[in-house]
Parts: sequence; structure tokens; C-alpha cells
Amino acid sequence: MPASCLSRSPQAAFPKRQDVVLLALSLAALFTILNSL
Repeated sequence: MPASCLSRSPQAAFPKRQDVVLLALSLAALFTILNSL
């Protein structure tokens, strides 16, 4: 594994992790809204 690939992989993973966190938060908000109805 060249150093360039190792340095790029974490940077490419951070936005994906943030998207997953945002999706989880949005799903949690939807569940709370549905439960409150």
C-alpha cells in the first residue's frame, strides 16, 4: 500500500462518516416525531 493511498483513505472516510451520522440523527428525529403523534 503506497503512502498516498493511506493518506487519502481517511480523508475519504470522514465525509462518509458524517453523512452516516446525519442520517442517523434524521432517523432519530423522525422516530421521535412519530412517537409523539
